[in-house]
Amino acid sequence: MINIYENYSLAKHNTFGIDVNCRQFIEFDSIYDAQEAVKHIKYGEEFMIVGAGSNLLLTKDYPHTVFHSQIKMIQERELKNVANIKADENAVLVDCGSGETFDDVIAWCVEKDIHGLENLSLIPGDVGSSAVQNIGAYGVEVGKFIFSIEVVDVNTGEYRRIFPGLCQYGYRHSIFKDAWYNRYIITHVTFKLSRKFSPVLDYGNVRGALAEKLNCSADEVDNRVTPQLLRDAIIEIRRNKLPNPVEYGNAGSFFMNPVVDKDTLEEIKERCPELKYFEVSMPEYPGDKRDGTYYKIPAGWLIDQCGLKGMNMGKAGVWHNQALILYNRGGAQGNEIVALMKHVQAAVKEKFGIELKPEVNVI
Repeated sequence: MINIYENYSLAKHNTFGIDVNCRQFIEFDSIYDAQEAVKHIKYGEEFMIVGAGSNLLLTKDYPHTVFHSQIKMIQERELKNVANIKADENAVLVDCGSGETFDDVIAWCVEKDIHGLENLSLIPGDVGSSAVQNIGAYGVEVGKFIFSIEVVDVNTGEYRRIFPGLCQYGYRHSIFKDAWYNRYIITHVTFKLSRKFSPVLDYGNVRGALAEKLNCSADEVDNRVTPQLLRDAIIEIRRNKLPNPVEYGNAGSFFMNPVVDKDTLEEIKERCPELKYFEVSMPEYPGDKRDGTYYKIPAGWLIDQCGLKGMNMGKAGVWHNQALILYNRGGAQGNEIVALMKHVQAAVKEKFGIELKPEVNVI
């Protein structure tokens, strides 16, 4: 079924809660309807695909068409029906509609004893956008678990199944964000998960939070943690650090953590020996000359070192418990959030010589 609305408010479709209108809003709830929906776009015409709007900052009315998936399904699939997959007695596939809330998928998986996504609990957004953004948290990125993505070509209406080897997954990156931007509408995502619980605990304060919850030493956590306990701990950590978007509009992490090479890291460490950083391996994309080891610096730490945590600028603010979060204090317009973004970027640039790039799409 296709629903078409004219001059439609996007206030409920962006977690900042910015009330702006689009010219036309089209919802669809099947592959067939997605194929019908794209017929409303002329070749070369501008449009936007929106999930829950958890990675979106709207600054003005959008005088074009917005597509929104309402495809709802979560379903386990037998591996014996899948060709050319490596034998793995613990592996299980989970097919999901792109309009499903991603956290609902994690809750469903934990209940069904299917594992791998627990560290991504409570990240806002839909399944479709998770595959675009390669969402990640606490040492886990969703791209590692994607088995296939079903899409409809916007220009031709053709259905296609895409496998992750083509997606160029990297830190908060996929090909859907550049070369394939607005080329496809995602209808379904299949995750390859496991019946075996192999928790990732040594990132941030996850292990410490579990030790406190279990009333045991950090070394004992591995033998006592359960999938539900890990999910509960992640949710508790996020709720303690991040504002509830229902109360204060926000998009979670506003900036990407900057990634620098070794020479740049050493230059910054000479001025700031207390600098925090993590070693990361950068994927080699076609035509990309980067290789070797790079270093990820927490953007929230950089912002905090500039004394900006908890600061307000009009109706926009930097969250007091996590400097990586810019939020709507109530009634802010998109341009007010942008002004705060630029202020934070300028402060970090002046102190560290690092340019923060927004993770949020500013429209």
